[in-house]
Amino acid sequence: MKEKVHMQDGTMPDANSRGWQPFLMEHGLQKEAKLNAQCKGFKCAPGATSCCCHCVLYNQLDFKTKKSLLEKACKARGFHAMFRPKFHCKLNFLEQCWGTSKHIYCMNPVSSKEEDLKHNIIAGLDSISLNVMQKYVFIIILKINLVSNAFT
Repeated sequence: MKEKVHMQDGTMPDANSRGWQPFLMEHGLQKEAKLNAQCKGFKCAPGATSCCCHCVLYNQLDFKTKKSLLEKACKARGFHAMFRPKFHCKLNFLEQCWGTSKHIYCMNPVSSKEEDLKHNIIAGLDSISLNVMQKYVFIIILKINLVSNAFT
């Protein structure tokens, strides 16, 4: 029989749990460290640069221009890393593939048998061929070009 395991408290005992304020103060931003951690729902006013700690940090030049470890690793190997908006599924071909796979999974008969569920999951994932992935990438590139050209 399977046993339910409850997650423990998510706080970390090290310095990673300090929050925004000490970090900003260490970087000479005492006034900004007294702001709220974030605006409601991370929705800062248009054009705002110092309404909350999140906005202040995001608008710091060294924060905006710093390359991530992934970008550095890609560049070292001669690749160009291209990042899409994190949660916008219409501009992420992996999300498009995942959505198609889930749709195919849902078309299978309902079952509570573990072997049936495994089979259905594998069938859904296997249904996404390289051609389908390439089609999604092509469609996304078209959407990006259409939007880019609309604003130029």
